[in-house]
Amino acid sequence: MRKLKYLFIGDAESVHLLKWVNEIMIYAEVYIISTRGLHPDLKGSIFENHCFLLNLDIKSTGGNSKILLQLLRVNHIIGLIKPDIVNTHYVTSHGLLGALIKKLFAKKYLLVSSAWGSDIMVTPQKNFLYRLLTKFVLNASDVITSDARVMSAVIQKLSPVEVLTFSFGLQALPDYRAEEKEPELFFSNRTLSENYNIDKVIRLFQKLTAEYPSARLIIGNSGDREDQLRQLVANMGMEKKITFVGFMTYQDQTQYYRRSMFYFTLPTSDTTSVSLLEAMAWGCIPIVSDIPANHEWIEDGVNGIIVSDSSFPVMEVEKKQNRIALYNRKIISERAIFPVSIKNYWNELLKRLQKNLTAANTPTNV
Repeated sequence: MRKLKYLFIGDAESVHLLKWVNEIMIYAEVYIISTRGLHPDLKGSIFENHCFLLNLDIKSTGGNSKILLQLLRVNHIIGLIKPDIVNTHYVTSHGLLGALIKKLFAKKYLLVSSAWGSDIMVTPQKNFLYRLLTKFVLNASDVITSDARVMSAVIQKLSPVEVLTFSFGLQALPDYRAEEKEPELFFSNRTLSENYNIDKVIRLFQKLTAEYPSARLIIGNSGDREDQLRQLVANMGMEKKITFVGFMTYQDQTQYYRRSMFYFTLPTSDTTSVSLLEAMAWGCIPIVSDIPANHEWIEDGVNGIIVSDSSFPVMEVEKKQNRIALYNRKIISERAIFPVSIKNYWNELLKRLQKNLTAANTPTNV
């Protein structure tokens, strides 16, 4: 029996899409259409003729309508591949592309739309048109995936299509050694864009240096606000304490997680953050924003700190670091191991494909 053909449409420079590709390759023959480039760890992991790079200049702040201009090109590629399953990542860009092609060209593939967060929690709230486009994509889908209960609840208000909820999670629970932690090392690796409030991370860290005079903050990743954030650090005279390290490989991130005592993630809007789950698994004390998705994983003062205007008890929580680490690692082992989630997801897809095949072969009454 041939392997099913599984096509990803998304940004293959993303480490999160990399996780999906590596797991789905176990079950299917994988193809990728990437609107940007290819993550370094993906190069060589799939056959060259299975990967199609559009190399578009996509901004995190929007302007992604240029993706839609690739509709005919992507449709041609899909015609060459003839996938059984198309999995688009990010509903209001790649998802719209996959949904339009399926509808306009009467494609028979099973369409899985994977929501990432702001595409559901932010974009549909901008205006009526965005809400209409989001509903169109969701309703054109056969299956929707979500990584947080709070996001699934929003999706279910927009569409009756089945939603599978599971976190992007970790490949496996990493080794954790308390003695490798550097007591005054803080780490942030969220995108340097407005939603992730890295400026707030910097200002909170500056306050903490009064209690932790030797504290250091590592800021990873890149984004459209990088220049502003670097200038902010310079204006505060914090260049010796705050280091920008830019793009990180998986191995780079692993080393920062391993050594860091604290981990910052302070988005205005988000669903389950994979980076938060990774930090929890590596024994970091999470310092998170007060949003619903974070409450699914963090209880203030118990296994992390939820930042509020009135309280920020870092020193008090640090005393429980090892206990917090063990507690959080237990949560991750029970709820956020990605291969287990993908195995369950794949079984659900097989059921859906079999149901569609049965329906197609069932004669209708005349």
